[in-house]
Amino acid sequence: MNNYSKWDILLIPPEGRLSAILADKGNALKYSWAKNHYGEKILLVEGKLQKHFNNSDFNFKYIDLIPFKEGIQIILKNEEHTEIFENLCKDLIRSTKGINSEQKAINSLLLRIKKWQKLLSSLNRYLDKNFLKGLVGELLFIKKLLGHFDRREVLDFWKSPTEESVHDFIVNDTAIEIKTKTSKNIINISSYEQMFTELPKLYLYVYTLSECDRNKGFNIYDIIGEIKKLLSDEYLIFYFERLLVDYGFVSLKEYNEVYFSHIKEEAFKVGEGFPKIEKKSDAVINLKYSIKIDKIEEFKIEEKDMF
Repeated sequence: MNNYSKWDILLIPPEGRLSAILADKGNALKYSWAKNHYGEKILLVEGKLQKHFNNSDFNFKYIDLIPFKEGIQIILKNEEHTEIFENLCKDLIRSTKGINSEQKAINSLLLRIKKWQKLLSSLNRYLDKNFLKGLVGELLFIKKLLGHFDRREVLDFWKSPTEESVHDFIVNDTAIEIKTKTSKNIINISSYEQMFTELPKLYLYVYTLSECDRNKGFNIYDIIGEIKKLLSDEYLIFYFERLLVDYGFVSLKEYNEVYFSHIKEEAFKVGEGFPKIEKKSDAVINLKYSIKIDKIEEFKIEEKDMF
């Protein structure tokens, strides 16, 4: 990752004007990277958008959405957030790629802006290593699935970003819950529902990861890059990047400095006799508990038995 941004080549224009360069070709909406005379970074979106943003509730902490006759200006108001803003802009552009109808493109753009509004309202600018470790585990499992299944199927199997299931993956008739842990001999169950399924099979797949120096491991961008190479298709890479945003992942330079080593991985079948809380009162909410790994050795299976 570098500090270069799409706006660096643009000159500061005279007052009342914009300097701009086309950001994408062949899109139903016209996108341009732009700067105003204050030097503020802007994504210029041209189309019949004005009516959708007058008196709207599209509010961001450090981004302004300004309607004008030909479309909207999405303006970054705080330079500290340039990296996140550029990711947002790229994602908005991709959200209407391949859509021929301008109205359908506008609808897609509006949905994506609302998604980012929700994401940024809860985004913690500081490094969340537990979040990062959990995502790393799921990405490692995506790499594994790409060795067994069709590339598009694998992305459809990943349910965490879409919240279509309480489980991380649904692989045909099988629910799979991914857990990551350090050297501690426990895994955390973050909800009661995780340990149950109406599908024929449910597995826990556990990755043991250790934080390490740069020259002894990998960071999240290494895994993302490897998955993109395996996908090797522009549309599938776009789909994958969109799932990452839906998961809540926004590229931050802080993540570039966190490296993990992959210690081991284990699979467990959650079936009859597996230790779990079987019942809870309707009055109980947010039930969380932990399971000792050494107490579930009898439920361990080989990876080949999962698929």
